[in-house]
Amino acid sequence: MLRRLRELSPLLFPLLDSNQPEERDEYERFAVPYVFSPRLRVVDAIRFALGALARIFLGSLTFALWGTGALIALSTIHPRFLSYLVATAMLAGFLVSLALVLIAITLLGKALNRKKQ
Repeated sequence: MLRRLRELSPLLFPLLDSNQPEERDEYERFAVPYVFSPRLRVVDAIRFALGALARIFLGSLTFALWGTGALIALSTIHPRFLSYLVATAMLAGFLVSLALVLIAITLLGKALNRKKQ
């Protein structure tokens, strides 16, 4: 059993068995994947940070407005069945509006990025 595990270990853990280090830049070892690169300019980093802050702020504002509207609407509806229907519709409206806000911020960021280049 142990011999079989040793035979399978290169297949299961290929990075542990490789003795060849990857050729990477010193700063690329700690790079955050997907958006940021280690060769990011200060202006680009500020632009990405402002986009993230805009998403957080406008997403929170959207949640606050829809939550307040839902609280007011649901407190005035007394039949239980109608309140469930309204809550479902308001949840769907909130999700759609949140998605639209996030998409708009992304498109605005891309448009500003194209103008700067």
